Amino acid sequence: MDRLLTELEQLTEGFIVKLDSVTEEEFDTFVTERGRIIYEIQGITNSVELRPDHKEQIQRILRYDELLLTAMHKLKSEAGDGLKKMDAARLQRNAYETNYSMESAFVDKRK
Repeated sequence: MDRLLTELEQLTEGFIVKLDSVTEEEFDTFVTERGRIIYEIQGITNSVELRPDHKEQIQRILRYDELLLTAMHKLKSEAGDGLKKMDAARLQRNAYETNYSMESAFVDKRK
């Protein structure tokens, strides 16, 4: 249990240090690794009572959650903005593309 909590704390603190410059892929890797560690901790806590020092360490780790959520929302917002720009560009491109058959011909008859 000590090893897992220490690993989770080090992983979280190391990620927080570089939080302003992380990419979506790095965030995904962090969340996956964090989830793996938490899953292992949950398996252990079902059979073992948490000591007070474990509870303190968990509280220290949980203090970073607000920063992580803020960063996730920022990435989500940036991704949404990027999708909006792509949609706007697609709409403009579609407006200028020819949607008619180039094989047809128009004949103008004058009276």
